[in-house]
Amino acid sequence: MHVTDKGILARIKEIRTKKGYSQEYVAMKLGIKQAGYSSIEAGKNGLSVIMLLQIAIILEEEVVNVVGYPFKYIKEVEAGKNPLTEQLEFKNEQIHFYKEKINLLEEKLQQCENEKKHTKAFK
Repeated sequence: MHVTDKGILARIKEIRTKKGYSQEYVAMKLGIKQAGYSSIEAGKNGLSVIMLLQIAIILEEEVVNVVGYPFKYIKEVEAGKNPLTEQLEFKNEQIHFYKEKINLLEEKLQQCENEKKHTKAFK
């Protein structure tokens, strides 16, 4: 299986250049020639999943970052929206909702236990 997604290949190049690594350096670490590595980045040669993993290790990045996360959120973040924060806020709202439900159920249970004790006292 080969990775052909141009976005992934562009992210590999972006990460590599941001870290100051040359194509020669990455190629040397992979045990291939610079021209071969250049062809991989350009999408001319296929990028195997194994090589993708090796490149991620060389670039000291999690594979998930190389294949697109969190890069896919850049436009939203630049627009002042952070989808991860929005998801977290939603989860916090859900937690608050369920905590309230639990509190109501605990109060109801306490009422039932009190009624049970009250009923036993009259028997």
